[in-house]
Amino acid sequence: MTRLLFLPDPDTLLWLESPLPEHDLVLDIQSGHWMPPDPYSNLVGNLDAAAQNGIVTVSVRREPVDRPPVLRLNRRQQEVLKGIAEGLTTRQMAVRLRLSTRTVNYYIAELKQRFDAPNRAALIAEAALYLKSIQR
Repeated sequence: MTRLLFLPDPDTLLWLESPLPEHDLVLDIQSGHWMPPDPYSNLVGNLDAAAQNGIVTVSVRREPVDRPPVLRLNRRQQEVLKGIAEGLTTRQMAVRLRLSTRTVNYYIAELKQRFDAPNRAALIAEAALYLKSIQR
């Protein structure tokens, strides 16, 4: 049994218990899988947790979470990005997508600009970093 000190706001302190081990409880809280008691269930996903001396302390994140703006890619942009990641040439993508090579080059240039990448390798690296950052 793990003791839990829940601080939902500056004026409230709740002592709770969980059957989970400390480490698992902290992971559940930080990933948004732990459900705080009512009326605090709206705080899920906005909690920080730390374990010390057999007690898990849970508090509400006060600062906004820095997240990059969501980039909306249309279907063709996604298909071209996937083709680049697969190592296809412009001509191979054009054949696969039934587009002209000029149109594929247009999509590639557009993607490079959106991800601020000078070449295809950097484009894939930036897209991967972006995906990782929005999946936090």
